[in-house]
Amino acid sequence: MTLNRLLVSWEGSEIVGPGLSTFFYSGSMTGIPAAVGTFFNAIKALVPAGETITIPSSGDTLDESTGELTGAWSASGGSSVATTGTANFAQGVGARIVWNTANVHLGRRVRGATFIVPLVASVYDAGGLVGTSAVSTLQTAADALVTATTSTWRIWSRPNDVGAFAVSAVTSALVKRNVSTLRSRRI
Repeated sequence: MTLNRLLVSWEGSEIVGPGLSTFFYSGSMTGIPAAVGTFFNAIKALVPAGETITIPSSGDTLDESTGELTGAWSASGGSSVATTGTANFAQGVGARIVWNTANVHLGRRVRGATFIVPLVASVYDAGGLVGTSAVSTLQTAADALVTATTSTWRIWSRPNDVGAFAVSAVTSALVKRNVSTLRSRRI
């Protein structure tokens, strides 16, 4: 079986090093880049102005059991999203969206995550948590993305030392008020 990898890049003066959000899908990519673009458009006011989030209309196809490249995919709907948040921000902190699945692998619930970092200072409340309005915006956008892509969206658990891997369907999203720290962006 193969998986299609969608690499969404983040660029701008607010980003230190290359930013990346990775999504995996099985089957047809028709409508997927457009749905991901809609998601990022819905949250662009939470992210400081000056960033560009690029959703490509092509990407790599991987062997799900090894992670080796097997080909490429192409679909319409790629776009760029210019962020519009108008306030100061804290470098390296923001929100985390957890992508839930119904699967358990190697004794653990399979989940994925997307970090939305940085966020403008105005989204935090007086206690330093992500404010309820921002959480609501993120949750609504995340729920819409799950609905639009749930038939093919997957979380891929990389093979470990003994070759165990898992591919799990995304079933829901959860955004909490806790602030998440981003230590690195893996490419």
